[in-house]
Amino acid sequence: SFKEWFRRTGYYRFRILSAIGENNLSRYPEAISKLKVLTRKYGIFRNVLDTEPKGGVVGPPLESRAYQNMTTKQWLRSMKLFNLDYDHYSSKRGFLKGGLIEHSRVFEAVVRENPDKFFCSVMTISQTPEIDRQYLAAGIGGLVDNYKDIQQLKQLLFVSYKTDHFWCIHQLIKLAQSLLKQEHSTEVFGVIVFYVDQYCDQEIDSWEKGYYGNSPLTAAINSTIGTAIWALLDCADYPEYVDDVFEVLERNVSKFSIASRVCLLHN
Repeated sequence: SFKEWFRRTGYYRFRILSAIGENNLSRYPEAISKLKVLTRKYGIFRNVLDTEPKGGVVGPPLESRAYQNMTTKQWLRSMKLFNLDYDHYSSKRGFLKGGLIEHSRVFEAVVRENPDKFFCSVMTISQTPEIDRQYLAAGIGGLVDNYKDIQQLKQLLFVSYKTDHFWCIHQLIKLAQSLLKQEHSTEVFGVIVFYVDQYCDQEIDSWEKGYYGNSPLTAAINSTIGTAIWALLDCADYPEYVDDVFEVLERNVSKFSIASRVCLLHN
């Protein structure tokens, strides 16, 4: 309201004039007179902050004891709450309480500690579009090299790989590489080929804007196509895939972007 605005304006004027001080206002008698009127209204000005400054690292949105007791169903419900629409800045959960990213990092750690318990949850996430793909990426990251059922991991890979989520693709490629080390599979190899075909013309211009130390190689390595090409070239270590690797490279040679080419040259 206008009355509230007028009251606040008077208080802010009082703070500004008080901070300047009477000695510095000696040439402006009207300002000194105004300061005396405001001092009678608001009292003696104390030049201190209203609150102590705070700092720290943004952590997960829930308390650690809550995470220790969460069931798989509670995890899935919480993922629908802490999504891209969740604003931790306006949240009443408290200072330094994060949102989706921080929540997903805890989920990855939980899956890594107990992959047998959470495999089905990760599979559910892969088939639940309303749950952000960041949680799928976190779940896969927790399962790689920790969950031992190769066939179930293959199933997860095949139902999840057609996504455009950056970090999810990185984790899926990592999963495919892990599976190939344990058991050679044309279908798993095909997932890596799919990403190379899909992103071979991906342009990465972040290095031109000062990121990654202005290095096209560093930028490419951290891109989707860079990850896919490195995974593809790793497959050349397996004799049965050498011809297929070169066939994929020859098929896409005219479409390869700068990011693709620097990764190939580096290898």
